Amino acid sequence: MLVRVVALIACLLLGVLACQGNSIASAMSYPGALQETTPQSAELTEARELSASAVKLYNADNYEQALNLAKRALAIRERILSAEDPLVVDAIRTLAAIQFALKKFKEAEKLYKRVLAAEEKSSDAESLKAAVTLDVLA
Repeated sequence: MLVRVVALIACLLLGVLACQGNSIASAMSYPGALQETTPQSAELTEARELSASAVKLYNADNYEQALNLAKRALAIRERILSAEDPLVVDAIRTLAAIQFALKKFKEAEKLYKRVLAAEEKSSDAESLKAAVTLDVLA
């Protein structure tokens, strides 16, 4: 039962990821992402692929490997995009969900607080994502 609750919370928190049953499936299209015409777009494509692989590993309960890929995806996005960019926030959210699954609650809490801070700055402050983030931090 706890696994299903965690999976549901993770699905809600992962933003651009879609839930299918008890697993999290990649739906990594994001209309605001850079088109395939800039040098940075290759790196963002790599970050998207790393994130998708991290989600697959997460779904397979291979959290340690998922953690490494999620960290790499976040590092790329943070280097190229602003801290409040939805892709960065989603990468942080993904990393937080993995940390939570690894029972690294302090690390997950720090990440969820970063997500909440970014959501509060955006127009999504009243969104379901912000509400779920607040619920996880409660």
